[in-house]
Amino acid sequence: AAARAFIGSLAEEQKQRVVLAEDAPQRKKWSNLPAAYVDRSGLHLGALSKRQRVLLFEFLAASLSKEGYQLVAEIIAGEAFLSTEKEAEKHRWSPENYWICFYGMPNDASAWSFHFGGHHLAINMTFREGVLYSMSPCFIGNSPGVFRYAGKDYQALLRMHESGSALYEALSEEQKKRASYEKIPARLVTGAGRDGVVPKMTGVNVGSLDPAQQERVLSAIREWVAIQPAEGSVPLMRRINAELADTHFTWIGEYGVNQACYFRIQSPSIVIELVSKVANVGKDADGKGHYHSVFRDLSSDYGVPKK
Repeated sequence: AAARAFIGSLAEEQKQRVVLAEDAPQRKKWSNLPAAYVDRSGLHLGALSKRQRVLLFEFLAASLSKEGYQLVAEIIAGEAFLSTEKEAEKHRWSPENYWICFYGMPNDASAWSFHFGGHHLAINMTFREGVLYSMSPCFIGNSPGVFRYAGKDYQALLRMHESGSALYEALSEEQKKRASYEKIPARLVTGAGRDGVVPKMTGVNVGSLDPAQQERVLSAIREWVAIQPAEGSVPLMRRINAELADTHFTWIGEYGVNQACYFRIQSPSIVIELVSKVANVGKDADGKGHYHSVFRDLSSDYGVPKK
């Protein structure tokens, strides 16, 4: 209903741009790069009236959990922080440069999806017969990782980073050896443009961990799964619990908001990755952290059931 209210507020030309075919090729061409380096489908915030923006954010609030909506808001706040930089015009850093696009008209009878994203953000959600079916792929990142803007402190991905570090520190020395990854990758293994990539299982087997350690694994996973509302997160966590014996965790690097590290949690059906980079974007962001992370549900990427 919120989706239809937003679409109903648009002019005909805007509707044609924002609602594409359910199988449109643009659906898989998402990116986490700034607006200056990639063309995106749909309508961006800067093209919407005040009323249309209100309706769009009401739709996002209805589609995401409270935590997920807050996370999206903080990532956009990071872009507002970068928009004050001298190089902002060159890179098109702006909180208005986030795009919404629907694939199929929202309805209760068949499948439809939406994409909302821009720099450091790509939310892809699919609904089937009026029920949330998939939130994959989902890219969450930000730079700076910790910052202050308009009198408020932000640290959008710090909890995600801390969840991986806390899990690693809870391992024994022998388990840490098994969990150790060979090197920090230059980019996410399953990030943008990496559809269909299934990493080799590496690291420590979660099935070999004690109950307290396994709970830390689940706590880390929830940081990503909880972006979606309970109708999607509860059954997904139930499936993830059932796969713990075949789940692996791997880590390399140091903990710290500006320390380089990488970790991955992988089960037969999901992949979660986070990389912390020392290199920052923007002079004012220097030394304040830079995160990229992705969640993939291999059983229903882009809402397509795995055969």
